Amino acid sequence: MLIATEKAAIAAYSWLGKDNKHMADQAAVSAMRKQLNLTNFHGTIKIGEGERDKAPMLSIGEIVGNQKGIRLDIALDPLEGTSMCAKGESGSLSVLAIARPNTILHSPDVYMDKLITSSDIEPSSIDLNKSLTLNLKAIAKQKKNM
Repeated sequence: MLIATEKAAIAAYSWLGKDNKHMADQAAVSAMRKQLNLTNFHGTIKIGEGERDKAPMLSIGEIVGNQKGIRLDIALDPLEGTSMCAKGESGSLSVLAIARPNTILHSPDVYMDKLITSSDIEPSSIDLNKSLTLNLKAIAKQKKNM
């Protein structure tokens, strides 16, 4: 699945700084969908993108994958930060999470806070019930001890 986010990010990069967030998003969506559909699994998108802002979509309920292999639920956003990409700024992401069927919370189309760390941070040092400030201090403390 990692390659799906890589393909989406590379496709969006071709639109970096070109002031066209719609085309950047479309490129990312198309690349992610193509890669997902080449992958051996039966996937159902549980949290998609595009519904809120009329963007190109990989929408809730869409079936992806080549329908061979394991069933998975998916939460994704091929290009999180479309405006940043279009303006040539840093901070855009391609996001994809997978889980066993019926384990991803179906939520209304709302924006969510996200906390992303590098892979060398112990997951146990993050507590989503704590403030961002406390989580950043915990991450900094762990980095200092590395």
